[in-house]
Amino acid sequence: MVAYMDKTIGKIIKKIEDNGLKNNTLIMFMDDNATNRAIVSQFKGKAFKGGKNFTSKKGTQTPFVAYWPGVIAPGQKSSALIDYTDFLPTLADVAGIPKPADYGILDGVSFYDNLTGTSGIDRKWVFCHWEHGEDDKPTIRYVNNTKYKLYDTLGYKNFYNIKADKNETNPLPDSVLTPDEIALKQKFEQVLKSHN
Repeated sequence: MVAYMDKTIGKIIKKIEDNGLKNNTLIMFMDDNATNRAIVSQFKGKAFKGGKNFTSKKGTQTPFVAYWPGVIAPGQKSSALIDYTDFLPTLADVAGIPKPADYGILDGVSFYDNLTGTSGIDRKWVFCHWEHGEDDKPTIRYVNNTKYKLYDTLGYKNFYNIKADKNETNPLPDSVLTPDEIALKQKFEQVLKSHN
């Protein structure tokens, strides 16, 4: 599948180049969720089991690659938070047009500046509302930034340092939180309450 995907993307890029559109075409490639749990991959001598249907990083952090010769510097990396709601405002910026005013509420944050390596405003947090749909599992809601995550369950007690605890096995009790962590947790609570 990966070899075929690589071949197909290569054909798309060649067609764009053959038509003289290489420097005027942005190609974005992303995944919608993680690898199936039955698949185990090897990386730097370690085994990594797929995390599909997990809400931890191994289930939600997926690849995103953007290719735009002459605009995006080769090898550039970014750790900015990106949510799928960010694509509409980003594509409007890429096209040089205003965001649609009649589309309803747009809460996405453009990451055009991250693509071009210019300064801009990055997303501060990501909100997720996940309904399983096909089974009787409860809805999962959470908000996170690059370091912390708060679930909308058990009275907002599931607060994690996801940088140190990637598998979310040790929720942080209020008694160990610093003043800055308490303030962030309260902000996350407000985000969750405002997204009901």
